[in-house]
Amino acid sequence: MESALAIAPNGGHAMLRSGGHGNDCGLLPAPLVHHTLVKPLMTQPLPSEPLPSLVGSVVSFDTEAYVADDAEALTLREPLRFSFVGYSIWLHLEQHESDLNRAIQTAAERDGLLPIPSPHVTVVYGMTHLTENDAREKFNAEVGERVKRWPKLRTKGFLFDRCFDGVGGEDMDMAWMEITLATSSEHECMVDIVHDIFHDSSENKYNKADPLPPRRRPWTPHISLAYDNPDEDSPLSLGAAFCLASEFPSLLEKAERDVTAISLWKTEGQMEDWVQLERIELNNDVLGDA
Repeated sequence: MESALAIAPNGGHAMLRSGGHGNDCGLLPAPLVHHTLVKPLMTQPLPSEPLPSLVGSVVSFDTEAYVADDAEALTLREPLRFSFVGYSIWLHLEQHESDLNRAIQTAAERDGLLPIPSPHVTVVYGMTHLTENDAREKFNAEVGERVKRWPKLRTKGFLFDRCFDGVGGEDMDMAWMEITLATSSEHECMVDIVHDIFHDSSENKYNKADPLPPRRRPWTPHISLAYDNPDEDSPLSLGAAFCLASEFPSLLEKAERDVTAISLWKTEGQMEDWVQLERIELNNDVLGDA
């Protein structure tokens, strides 16, 4: 595994000298660099409002090469070779002028990548022991009853990383860059609740040969900004993440974000196959019976 982490303390200006491939801004102050250091590549204005609900919809992408201001075609990179599995539970966070949507779209257009379908924080990934009907039923009956709110998530900094399936306990082949978020004892309790809803060991008591996996601890909440294959020529880097911060300062300026919704996704196959199945809006003013 190869990783690079930059911590962005509230009000601090830690310096990062970026390395590797892709959009390097050189020596960058965190959390902000001047906006003139980076030139956007988009030819169409980005949406100022959050994207519409994807419930029941198959996510699709325009796979045309994007064109920069100098009219040079940007070559699309090979789609992710990794195939995802199962059903997943995501959190959705508040946005400042759609900053998360815009950052994800910018990263994709700049580097010829497919955009992540929706900004999210994964709570549980890849449940393969449930049918779609079972997953929907548990989500609507139990998540809706037991998860009324979720504690705010605090921003820690940016992370660039690569992982390989089967190496160091990882279950994916991927390079990615993310906004890293902080967990707490309260967050861990909430993740326990969601995990227990969908991993009821009593339902698996007859399948001793394939026991349900234990929950990984601690939870590692993050907002992924871009995915790529873990190849040496990947344009993703910590420097590229900080270039995004120059265009969207709120990515790091916003110290914490409210969790606005929780959703159930079918994350089987390639990223363009993902489907949002269910979604529950959360009330941040009401303390749920966790």
